[in-house]
Amino acid sequence: MSGPTRPSLFALAAIGSKTGAQSPSRLYHPPQASSARRHAKRPPSLPVEAPPVPLTPWEQLLEPLMGVHISGVVAVIAAVPGIAAYGLRHVLPLPASVVLWHIAGTGMLVAAAATEALAGRTTWIMGKRADGTINPVHFTLLWPYHVGLRAKLALQRRLSSEPSFSQVTDEYFIGAWPSEMALVPTVHPAVLDVTCELPLQVVPPAYLNLAVWDTHAPTAQQIETGVQWALAQRAVGRPVLVHCAHGHGRSATVLAAILIAEGKAKGASDAEALMKASRPRVRLNTRQRAALKQWIALREGTGKLE
Repeated sequence: MSGPTRPSLFALAAIGSKTGAQSPSRLYHPPQASSARRHAKRPPSLPVEAPPVPLTPWEQLLEPLMGVHISGVVAVIAAVPGIAAYGLRHVLPLPASVVLWHIAGTGMLVAAAATEALAGRTTWIMGKRADGTINPVHFTLLWPYHVGLRAKLALQRRLSSEPSFSQVTDEYFIGAWPSEMALVPTVHPAVLDVTCELPLQVVPPAYLNLAVWDTHAPTAQQIETGVQWALAQRAVGRPVLVHCAHGHGRSATVLAAILIAEGKAKGASDAEALMKASRPRVRLNTRQRAALKQWIALREGTGKLE
């Protein structure tokens, strides 16, 4: 009697056609080398963590919200213009009331779409295409969220003490959304974008988008697609920038898998420590750790797709 069939990731090949990436045919395993050689090329398993970047007063104010589910945050913010529109309905001119109700409605729609139950199927409402552009129709309908988010990120970048990007290894960078070329490493890297809400604003030599809501995690399939794409970029000599909105969670989840696949980290904790050594505010939440754990189980042949 034959033993149990080991799960594989051959089924992930279809994902590449949806994202514009090359379809992965199998998981990457680093080439074999002597023990001494492998040890010489790998960073220490527990790299010394960089000293914490001091928080500005603005960041101290926002720190309690880090990692909080985006759905609840957006719903609370969206309630403010809704309450204002209702409370001032007898004194506000009609155009002002319409704008306030539209802002509130947009926020509530995004909050509902980003809930745990719906997030995996609703990234499309933001209108982001495979090339990183935002569909004008979606932008027009959801302009309060798009404009508000970009204004918030611009203000946060101005007030933050954290750099836009950090170099994790010679080949890989992790960072926040690059809204202009000045916020991209000068080595002109390929860009792996792990957001569904922010447009591509730079001109990289290669680009891949994995659409994921803020505070959520990419699926194991998305992680594998990102890993294979990054390895393909490295095969032609390109460095890679992996980014999300802040460069702390979604991007760190994917980059952790890449570091493991490259043999630069032995596991999830090792990869996170390596990223924290150059970007101390990297922090995977529970959902992101679970997704990375599932990808590792699939890579080792001990897990299955859900």
